[in-house]
Formats: sequence, C-alpha cells, structure tokens
Amino acid sequence: MNNKINLIILGTGNVGKELVNTIIKSYSNSVNIVLISNSKTHILSHEGLKSETLENFISKTNLGTNIISNDIIKETISKLNFTNVVAIDVSASEQTTNILLFIKQKGGKIVLANKKPLVQKLSNFKNLTTPEIGASATVGTRIPILQTIRSNNLTIETVPEFSGCFSGSIGFIIEKMEQGMLFSEAIFEAHKNGFTEPDPRDDLSGTDIGRKALIVARFLGAKLEMDDVEIKPLFPNKLKGIALNNFFEEIEEENEKYVNLFAQAKSKGMKVRYTGSFKDNKCLVSLCLTESNSYLGTIKGSEKIIVFKDRNQKEIVVKATEPGAGAKSTVKDIINDIKFITNQNI
Repeated sequence: MNNKINLIILGTGNVGKELVNTIIKSYSNSVNIVLISNSKTHILSHEGLKSETLENFISKTNLGTNIISNDIIKETISKLNFTNVVAIDVSASEQTTNILLFIKQKGGKIVLANKKPLVQKLSNFKNLTTPEIGASATVGTRIPILQTIRSNNLTIETVPEFSGCFSGSIGFIIEKMEQGMLFSEAIFEAHKNGFTEPDPRDDLSGTDIGRKALIVARFLGAKLEMDDVEIKPLFPNKLKGIALNNFFEEIEEENEKYVNLFAQAKSKGMKVRYTGSFKDNKCLVSLCLTESNSYLGTIKGSEKIIVFKDRNQKEIVVKATEPGAGAKSTVKDIINDIKFITNQNI
C-alpha cells in the first residue's frame, strides 16, 4: 500500500455504488479502494482495485445492502497491511460490528452510514466510538449534529434534552396534510415519488427516527439501549404484517384521526410534528404539537432540524446545511467524515 487512504467498503447497495462512483470520479488520486464486499462475495487488491474492476463488481449485484460471512471478511482483511486504512460500512446489516471492531484493533479507522452497529448493546457503541469515528450520516444527511456535539463539547449534563425532526419523508407527508391532503393520500404521494422506503411502513414505524435519536443521545453520554426508546408508530399495529396493497387501502381508516389532529393544532395556532426526543434520560418518538413560531414549527416539508436545550432552556439549533436525501447526500457526509478522521484534505 502507498500513502493514499485505503478504503474497505462494506455493502454495495445504492449508497455503496454511489460512493464507489464518487471515489472513481473525484478522489482516485488520493484514495484507493482495496476491498469491497457485498452479500455474495468480495474482491481485494493490496495496490487498489482498478476502476473497471470496481464498476463491473457494483454493476452485477442487486443484493448489496448486506455483506458476506464475517469470518471470510475478517480472514481477508487480516491479509492487508494496515496503513492509512478506513473501513466504511454502507450496508444495512446488523452483522458488521465484529468486523468493524476487528478493523479497529488492526489500526484502521471507521466511517458509518449504517446505523445498526451504533444501536446495538451499549458496550459495542463505546468500543466502536473510542477513539473517534465518522458517523455523521447515521443521524441525518447534511445536518451537522455530531459535529455540533463535538465542537461545543455537549453532554447530557450541559444539554439534558433535545427534540428533532429527523425524517425528510415524514416531513413531506406532514406538509401535505397541513395543505389539506388526507393521511392515506399523503403517504401514497410520497411513496409514488420515491420519497419513502419501498414499503412506507419502514418510515411510518418510527424505528429509524428512534435509532437516530438513540445515537444522538449516546454521543451525548446517555446510557440507553434500543429497548429503552419508546416509539409510537404513525399506523396501528394491525397493519404491520399485511400486504402492501392492503395497507394502502386500510390506512384510509386513519384519515379521520389525522384530520381531527391537524384541525386541533390549527385552532391552537400550533403545528404537528413527528419527532425524536430526549428528556429525563428517556428517548421518545411520537407526534407532538409545537408552537408555529418555534424552530420545529417553522421548518418546511422535508427539512431536518434538531434543537438542544441547556438547563436554562437556552436552545442550540442545528439545521441541515443543504436540502436533499438519498445516496448522493449520504456520500457527501461520508467523504467529509473520511477527511475528519484521517485529518487529510482529500
């Protein structure tokens, strides 16, 4: 290996593919990709994989959000000379933690877009994040939450509460309902335009927001597990396991409840928001009413925001630095995190 940054990429889903293409296009003079893995296989080159090899590899997989066996990857990684190595987890796997810890033990650095390693047991979180890792994309793309925590030395002692709108897709749905669209129609509109996951229940369940809130709380020093996060989904439990087509039909039964909620908010001069919050050492994901002129109340559509409060209720507000979501925005955060943890301006 040479003086370039040497990347190990875990996962070749949409974000993994965008990352590879971005490295090839803009950073090939300062970055090598030495190993890349998906759910089926992996490829390795000590000198850096050639562009044509990488393009061929990512073009042939549609199963890129998981990774191949831990043992196989660890055996392969053990063959690398660990000089300036950064492992980037862009998978959706719950099984990468041991690989990441193995890489750290070997002297490598870690960047995560995958939230799951950071919401497993607290001891894993501590081991992964000591010393620093790059994890900006795990709590929301293009919103510098973790950077703000670092630069201001924020802890649960200095900011014992926060509340945030972490989901652009939910923000879009809520804005549509504020404009008079029914809940079921707003979900369908967001889904049709590709603003939700393929199954919108993945967004509406609140689980992803819960993960983000827990990660922020843990970076502040909270000693919480995922089971401690109370999550109130936006749809009833009975609609969890049914076919997607049936879900779109049966969710109409919830329309009246949401019409009444938004009417109630309007009559009080307030706004409806679906937030991830931390207070009294507890994390909660739920709908809430907020003052129309508050920071949460003034955001529009898919905008993301978090508001920390100190013990005197003074607010520290962090907003997204630019609009957008998806693979391109996530990769921008990953590139910035690589620069941060390597202290190199690639």
